[in-house]
Amino acid sequence: MNRSSRAALSVFVLFLAAGCVSVEQERRERLEKARFYLEEGDSFAALGNHEQAIESYANAIAEHPGGYAAAHFKRGNAHFRLGHDDDAIQDYTEAMQLSPGFDQALFNRGETFRRKERWAEALGDFQEYRQANPSDARVLVRIADILHDNVPSHRRTALDYYRRYLELAGPDEAVSRIVSELEREFGPAARASDQ
Repeated sequence: MNRSSRAALSVFVLFLAAGCVSVEQERRERLEKARFYLEEGDSFAALGNHEQAIESYANAIAEHPGGYAAAHFKRGNAHFRLGHDDDAIQDYTEAMQLSPGFDQALFNRGETFRRKERWAEALGDFQEYRQANPSDARVLVRIADILHDNVPSHRRTALDYYRRYLELAGPDEAVSRIVSELEREFGPAARASDQ
């Protein structure tokens, strides 16, 4: 290799190295901006300014596309608080796709389906959440409520869920009244099966 070829090769290698450094620097700067927007969104959400929070979370997502499950989750929460249920469902779903096993996004999506009266989807999300979080009493009462109020053929199953809820959560006057009502409905066999 002659002297001019080596010089050209050296310049090319330096050019590539500089390009790699600038790409890495740009990546770090974008990640830092994304963190800033995420924190800004949290501040707006804490103040109840959910519209502004949504905008900040969208900026965080734009700065770090495909890598910010938390921003989708938090934007979903802001949409939920504003009653933008379809947008909330979309963001919770995206958060779960970016971070499989994001159980709180699954629970919140179930809550959103429940509010939209999409009972089968809500029940599916709550049952999946329960598999990963068997000691979370909240999900038991959500499942029980759906079955009790919307699936008459599963009211006996709802009774079992309400009882498990009371075992985990402790005394709850409203749930205890429902349990008593269902025990009266199903007679002595329902009360005896608990013992």
